[in-house]
Amino acid sequence: MDLNSSKIKVFVESIKASIKTFLVEENHINTTVKSIGDFIVYLQGQYPYISKFKSVESDIIKYVEAYDFKKKNSFDIVKHCCETLPNIEGRIAQMSQMSKSVHKRPDRYGLVASINSCVNFTKYCAENMTMGDIDKALKESSALIQRLQQVIDAFRQEDDLLKEINLILKEHKLILQNYPAYEKELKVFLAHYPHENNVDMQYIKQHLHDLSAIDKKFSEIKKAIELISKYADRHNKKQIESKSRTILEQGTKNLVYSDLYRVNDFINKALQRIEDVKKDFRNEERIVQSHYKELQANTVNMWKEDLDHICTHIKHILDKGTCFVDFSVDDLIRKKNSAIQKKSSDIQYIYSKHHWLKRKRYQQELLNITRIGISHSKFIEGINDIKANRSFITKLYEFIFFK
Repeated sequence: MDLNSSKIKVFVESIKASIKTFLVEENHINTTVKSIGDFIVYLQGQYPYISKFKSVESDIIKYVEAYDFKKKNSFDIVKHCCETLPNIEGRIAQMSQMSKSVHKRPDRYGLVASINSCVNFTKYCAENMTMGDIDKALKESSALIQRLQQVIDAFRQEDDLLKEINLILKEHKLILQNYPAYEKELKVFLAHYPHENNVDMQYIKQHLHDLSAIDKKFSEIKKAIELISKYADRHNKKQIESKSRTILEQGTKNLVYSDLYRVNDFINKALQRIEDVKKDFRNEERIVQSHYKELQANTVNMWKEDLDHICTHIKHILDKGTCFVDFSVDDLIRKKNSAIQKKSSDIQYIYSKHHWLKRKRYQQELLNITRIGISHSKFIEGINDIKANRSFITKLYEFIFFK
């Protein structure tokens, strides 16, 4: 603070000279001198503020130089000016701090225009503001600060909203990490934050909502694939499983928002194909169970050894689960029919070898040893018993007439 400014010295000397020239009464001189002396001290104390505003400083000097000691003009206008300058200086400093806090931000909400207005105002106050402009300048500074604060508040709201968006994204991290392309799409979108019409939060929420929905679909098809992967390779299962895995793997890896509808349709179709496979396996199981019940009911005409063997085989399949065992229903039916045919062929073979068995006298015995549930060994044993129990005459008769 330059309290010995040449201008202040000139001012003080001018006042002293004026006092000697215009004031003659001692009491009056003493009173005036005291008043002016106090003002000089006051003015020297305010000089650090005054010196920062060139035109104001010049106006004060001119005012003092033109002071009419005869009329004893008041110094109130100068004092009001000096009392207001610190407020203006404080507001200029406030503008500067506020501008620094956002000057690196992009030009939104009229930021650059607002900062430029503050810079121009600061320059105006320092160089061109007069004593008569003080009140107007003080009012204008309030308006500029208010406008700049609105800009800062708008950016603060941006930051708060972005924090909220990032928090929501963090909450969905476990889902997003399974969809790299989808996550990248959101990051690219946020790289241009904020967007017009405040669509950012709505965009993120909608994308995450739709992702959660498709994620449930992917979870559904994943479980379906895991289930049929354990199935035996029948009913085109292997091909359907492979195509479904491709949808799962490529879908999660490359999914973007524009593909949601198409991928959802792919998943639904894949799930339907898997369901068709499961249905085929269920129908197959019912068929096997039906054959097993029929055999267990002992209503199929085959040798007991063959019946036991086929039943054991089918029970093994049913116990493990028909869908998990590599077998063919057609093969089971062929084995069943083959066993039925074998019994018939075995009996016919014996008849063809021993024509005399066609005699009526043997029919009851034959019925007993060829009934359902009899074993082939019992049948042969029965035939041997019949042969052994024939008399010589019977054998001779049958030899002659039943060749």
